[in-house]
Amino acid sequence: MSRANRERKARLRRERGVPLQDRTRRVLDSADLGLRHISYTITEEALHLPGEANPAFWRAVREDERQEILDLVQRDPPAAIQRLEALLEKFPDAPMLLNWLSAAYSNAGRNDKAEELVRLSYERHPEYLFARANYAEVFLARGELDGVREIFDNKFDLKLMYPHREVFHVTEFVAFSAVAIEYFARAGERNAANSLYDALKEVAPDHPATKHARSVLARSILTRAIDRIRRRLTTSPHSTPRR
Repeated sequence: MSRANRERKARLRRERGVPLQDRTRRVLDSADLGLRHISYTITEEALHLPGEANPAFWRAVREDERQEILDLVQRDPPAAIQRLEALLEKFPDAPMLLNWLSAAYSNAGRNDKAEELVRLSYERHPEYLFARANYAEVFLARGELDGVREIFDNKFDLKLMYPHREVFHVTEFVAFSAVAIEYFARAGERNAANSLYDALKEVAPDHPATKHARSVLARSILTRAIDRIRRRLTTSPHSTPRR
């Protein structure tokens, strides 16, 4: 890889808030969840996991081409859609392509199509972490927490979801954490939400998902405060209007 390409990749990682070295995190679980403390490695190196990587796709599409397509998903979604749909015809079993295509449609403002692809991705690849996280976000948007629990098999820790793995990619950790933090916040599991947010903030402090998680936690605190005030006003003897 040329120096220019290395510098370009490093710049893209900085913009996305991706750390430049492996980090090991001990995830702090809420005691209410009954989970043990678990540690695993978070890396930025490509993992090429069995069952996720499509060998034919990796051979046919070079790393720089894959990076170019990923850039287009953000910068020029219509162009990305055109290239990804052509690739999916050749490699229909590559879960990454469906994930990227749903993101491209979302970035293009075609949310119905994006949701359709998210659902299709989960149906085809139910163990694929990004398919699970993306589909769980659909249920979060609807306020259906039971759906999130079902998708995650009620295991809100990466190591519990994938006990055979010791290493997770940073993007996997970010995608999972973003969903889990919002789920915990909505479910009233404040300690679990804060603990996972602290881990996310350390691993990817400038990532948009981290900023979103912070706003989710702030909004949940405000919502709970408003609810407490409403309950006090409702139960206060002075709140009853005079006849």
